[in-house]
Amino acid sequence: MKTAIATVITDDFVDGGRVLLSSLREQHPETDYDVIVFYNDEVAPLSQESMQQLHKVEPSAEFRHVDVGPYERLFEQRDKVLNTPARLIAAFVILEAFRLSEYARVICLDSDMLIIGRLDELFSCENEFAAVTAVDEVSGELRQYFNTGVMVIGSAHLTGSTFDDLTQRTMMTSVDRERGKADQAVLNRYFETRDHRRLDQKFNITKRMVPDNSGDIFEQLNAQDARILHFVGAKPWTVNWSPRDWGYESAEALWLSHYFALEGSETARDYFASRRQAITNEAPNQ
Repeated sequence: MKTAIATVITDDFVDGGRVLLSSLREQHPETDYDVIVFYNDEVAPLSQESMQQLHKVEPSAEFRHVDVGPYERLFEQRDKVLNTPARLIAAFVILEAFRLSEYARVICLDSDMLIIGRLDELFSCENEFAAVTAVDEVSGELRQYFNTGVMVIGSAHLTGSTFDDLTQRTMMTSVDRERGKADQAVLNRYFETRDHRRLDQKFNITKRMVPDNSGDIFEQLNAQDARILHFVGAKPWTVNWSPRDWGYESAEALWLSHYFALEGSETARDYFASRRQAITNEAPNQ
């Protein structure tokens, strides 16, 4: 039994998904793994056109439509307790990874990531559940909970019983919203009393950990031995003028370089300059 890479990709995230899958294959051209892309027509829509685009970069990708019937009880908590914003609802579908019983190991990756180094430790991880500790986006300090952008699930949690526990028996009457508003809140609640391992931080370096004002992007990434760059907040394939997401242009330029290498068209630098101008033009007066 081999390893599967599991992710949720929607039409809004298809560009991110293409970069994720292509950058992973670039780092692991010889590694034998399956790619499972979860979607649902209502909560995580992915069109045939988007599937075709993803197949161009990862021909082996398998698209699995998720039946959200078993999520009904969890979705009640989503609405009454978590108050999950619409933009995060699709994230719940990654819980489907806990039903991939045909695999010895499942590595879950968010579709807003750029793989910039080898992930051999994830492919050989023997722990039954492992994830990276979350980092406070303002202070940079480690938190008590984990981020679900990168997770490794072992065979003990792939039988379906953990999925049932997560969707049917994990009850939340209140929640610390800093721990998450979707799947992250549920998984942290479930594993807070169960054995799990924290993966090295290098496997989930967020863009907020490598701001432009902290120096050269490559020096920052090398210092942290970064393997995965996670684009939390505004995504590099969208135009966003919120000041909260300014100051990470160097990290975004790395993503854009990879994206336009796939496109075979404009350079990242030229595109980024025009994008930055668009942001400036749309930004409200401060």
